Amino acid sequence: MSDNARWDLVDPERDGKVDLDKLDAKDLPEAMQTLAPRERRAYVEQQGAKRAEIQAKIKALNEDRVKYVAVKEKENTNATGTDTLDSAIVKAVREQIAEKGFEMKKEE
Repeated sequence: MSDNARWDLVDPERDGKVDLDKLDAKDLPEAMQTLAPRERRAYVEQQGAKRAEIQAKIKALNEDRVKYVAVKEKENTNATGTDTLDSAIVKAVREQIAEKGFEMKKEE
């Protein structure tokens, strides 16, 4: 997944790169400035859990989207008996890559 260590506290705290107890309250986001050190840690962990949940949803939705698009592409190809424009382009690019001696990983 992504690493947001440059602009938030979730990743650096998880990786042990920041000590929430030593941060000055004025350097914290507004929502954390009034929290005690123990509460800060809990808040950051809560935000990390929310992020993980959202990332899992995004991954699942993307997998569903990929499956849907594959089914629709197959339906379009079967309905017309010919390749769609995008599949024809991908096929042509793959052929050109092979002619140049390169290998391209097949998509599943």
